[in-house]
Amino acid sequence: MTNLVEVLRTTTVRWSAAIALALLLQWAVLCGLIYWWTVRHAEIRIDTQLVADCTSFAKLDPHDLSAAVNAMVAADLHRTRPAAVFAPDGHVLAGNIVTLPPELIARRGPISVGLIRSQPPNLPPDLSRAIACPTAGGGHAVFAEDMDFLTRLRLLIGRALLLVTAPAGATAIGLGMCLSLRAQMRFRIVRRAVEDVMAGKLQQRLPVHSTLDPFDRLSSAVNAMLDRLEEAVTDLRALGDDIAHELRTPLTRLRARLERGYQDAASPEEFRELGERVLHDVDHALSMVSAILRMREIDDSARAAHFTRVDAARLLRDAAELYLPSAEMRGISLHVDDGPAAYCLADHDLLMEAVCNLIDNAVKFTPINGAVRCELRGENGIARAIRVIDTGPGIRPSEREVVLRRFHRGPQQNSVAGHGIGLALVAAIVRLHGFSMRIEDAAPGCDVTIFCSSA
Repeated sequence: MTNLVEVLRTTTVRWSAAIALALLLQWAVLCGLIYWWTVRHAEIRIDTQLVADCTSFAKLDPHDLSAAVNAMVAADLHRTRPAAVFAPDGHVLAGNIVTLPPELIARRGPISVGLIRSQPPNLPPDLSRAIACPTAGGGHAVFAEDMDFLTRLRLLIGRALLLVTAPAGATAIGLGMCLSLRAQMRFRIVRRAVEDVMAGKLQQRLPVHSTLDPFDRLSSAVNAMLDRLEEAVTDLRALGDDIAHELRTPLTRLRARLERGYQDAASPEEFRELGERVLHDVDHALSMVSAILRMREIDDSARAAHFTRVDAARLLRDAAELYLPSAEMRGISLHVDDGPAAYCLADHDLLMEAVCNLIDNAVKFTPINGAVRCELRGENGIARAIRVIDTGPGIRPSEREVVLRRFHRGPQQNSVAGHGIGLALVAAIVRLHGFSMRIEDAAPGCDVTIFCSSA
């Protein structure tokens, strides 16, 4: 009983009941229109015939009119069309109507009125549709149609519609129940999928049958959300593994040095040297944690609310100037081809950080006497792309996606200081801005391009 009450209180049942009620109301309106129009059509047909009789017979002279009316009454075997001719004083000259109702004289068109007939005799007033028209002799001719036909027609139509209403109502209720059961079935499937996701099965997805169905569109949106959720959880797990892996080496080295120094150090100089090494390891671990926190800050898309028009040409010059001393110390040529002012919509500090990371990587991995070139492509004052090209070892095509991951370090990076997070920071900044990034071979070296959106 409780389950039945819960089912009846569900939204799908209420929707189905509303649909069934709407169908029944529509059917009731349709039946009413059919009933009214059919009866009205019969009345119009009768009135048209009465007017035609009145027009044709009233033109006759009194003698011929009486003979014609008597012939009409004699030919009416079913006594459904009474008629009569009345003298100016009101007595009957011909026909089977006893008295002339005064309301017929006052009205020029057909009306419903009670008539007393002489054939068959001694009948109460019979409701008929009648019309009275003046004759040549100053009297009136009355033509009528028995209303029993309309009464039987109304009963027939009413019964027919009532008989059809029962299966129509059953069909509406059945259709509503089918829709309700179908909707409840889909909701159960969705609920089971959501419960599986809540249980940790992030690969579970909602079924999608058609892209046009609103419910399927909702399922597609939920599936897209689950894709992002699974990706975020996977990244979080991978980040935790990377952090543990990257911090394990400096922490292990730190513990070993402390233990060795505790056992072997015999003078203040040795303790001082040990302390310097320990501080270096601590700084390395702290810098790694700072890099991780920086990644989290960049991934926060709320920063997009602070985007402004940034002069990409000036930004590129400023970034290159920061690394010009270190490039000159290694004998590396750092050239900037920025051109006139070109603007893009961005966060100045974040975009500066991304470009600095690209130049820093280029300077780090370019051999002595190599070259690094920075270019800006603009069009009509709008920055289109920022390129950093070096003559270093480059990045193999198979690694161009992998290098954008956190803490990834290729074989050629082991001899260079860093955490393997620079390009990951650049990718996060590019993603935040809605820009795109491409890594290509410069033959030799690496060509990294940030494609900027329109300002």
